[in-house]
Parts: sequence; structure tokens; C-alpha cells
Amino acid sequence: MPAVPPPRSPDNDPVFRRVLVISTALAFGGMLASLALFEDGPGGLLLRFHWAAVPLFLSGCLVAALFWRLVFRVALRGDAASGRRLRLMVAGLGLMAIAAFFYPLRFVSAEKRMDVLFGMGLAFVVLGLAMTMWWKVIRWLSADEPKDGET
Repeated sequence: MPAVPPPRSPDNDPVFRRVLVISTALAFGGMLASLALFEDGPGGLLLRFHWAAVPLFLSGCLVAALFWRLVFRVALRGDAASGRRLRLMVAGLGLMAIAAFFYPLRFVSAEKRMDVLFGMGLAFVVLGLAMTMWWKVIRWLSADEPKDGET
């Protein structure tokens, strides 16, 4: 009888890791490139090619690839220095994501900007409350679960 290979998990599956890195790189690169592609036109928003989209796309791809490389290193080694670098990178990516989220506000007219900001703030509050509820329910449901290795 032939030997059965060990089951694949996200920890040891190179195909999964490759798909994860490539898809995140394309998404992050596309998000950064889109910041250079949109401009304000007479009839509203215009999508036009701009040379800055290419380096922004490549930068986004590189940052995403470096992020996952650091995540995999922390998962493999778990040393404190890599953990600190990962926390700093997550904080930087979070700030970059917030900036990219608010960047399109420059296309909103001044008289409607407060309404848009109010709506966005309300959305943040509602989503934050929903996420807090989910977190508490998950903690409540898993409170009686045995820890790893326990029965």
C-alpha cells in the first residue's frame, strides 16, 4: 500500500501561500494605482491613465509581498524582533488603508462634504458595534471549549 502524504494545511501548503501573496499583492497594488487613475472632471469623476499608476501598483505589490513574507517568518520563528516589525507594518498598512479610504473625499464638493463625513462616521460606528458584538458572541460561545491539548 502506498504511503499517504500528510494532509495539507495553510501552514505547509506552498500553493495556498502563493495564491495568498499574489492575490493580496494585486489587490493592494490595484488600490494604490487607483489613487492616481481618478481625477475630477467637468461631468464628475474621470478614469484616465496616469504614469504614477505603474510605480504605485508595483509599490503596492512589493509591500503586500513583504507583509506576507514577514507574517510567514513570524509564524515560523516567532522571535520578538520579527513580531515588533510585523506590528509596525500592520500599523503602517492600517494608516495607509485609512488614508486611501479618505483620499476620494477630495472629489466631494465642499457643501456636501460634511454630509459624507457624517455618513462615513455613522458607518464606522455601526460596523464597530457589529464587530464588537460578533467578537463578544464568539468569546462567549468558545468560553467552555477546552484549550489545545486538553480534553
